[in-house]
Amino acid sequence: MPDQPDILYRDKYLLAVQKPPGWLVYGDRGSTDPGLKEYLQKKVKKPLHPVHRLDKDTGGVCIFALDSETASLLIRDFKRAGIKKRYLALATGTYPSKGSWATPLKNRKSKVSEKALTDFSRRDSFFSAVLKKDVSVLEVRPRTGRFHQIRRHIKGTDNHIVGDVIYGPLKTWKKDKRKGKFFFLLALSISFVHPRTKERISVQADDSEFLSELEKLRV
Repeated sequence: MPDQPDILYRDKYLLAVQKPPGWLVYGDRGSTDPGLKEYLQKKVKKPLHPVHRLDKDTGGVCIFALDSETASLLIRDFKRAGIKKRYLALATGTYPSKGSWATPLKNRKSKVSEKALTDFSRRDSFFSAVLKKDVSVLEVRPRTGRFHQIRRHIKGTDNHIVGDVIYGPLKTWKKDKRKGKFFFLLALSISFVHPRTKERISVQADDSEFLSELEKLRV
């Protein structure tokens, strides 16, 4: 997984990149943290239109439109669940081989509970001597797009994503490579019908850093 954004797919309508952990999708004037949109605009020398967000510490596939019309079409498809997303997560606890979470989640602004659906399958599970607890590698497929949906649904099982300082108890565990800390949530792939060409597009992230950090917890 690169420390700098890596272009995974590009045509005249859209751009798919791998966002490194620690990067904001939009730059924040009050922060020194890098902004993905601003960085890429300088690189491709064109205005970019973000069509979805990833949390700062979540790495993986992120899509930008190169014009406002394509952006509107992609945002529509995200809202209609026409875009299929897969994530890799390392979570505390044990899970069945596959399942779903359907607990409604409150909108962070209106506080109204909204429908939220997340499917998952278990890739692996083991006891981590480093963490001193059972953990599971999950492939997660959100069918809705609520704020922190995966993180909140896992918290609803009385577990948390390893490295989650918001929904987990590890308040001092932050993404700091010098200390070997890592947030174990990766936007692994996005698949969709191209809104302009109508071709099926599938873009997958490099998961090597995720898997490398995972192996450190098997000791």
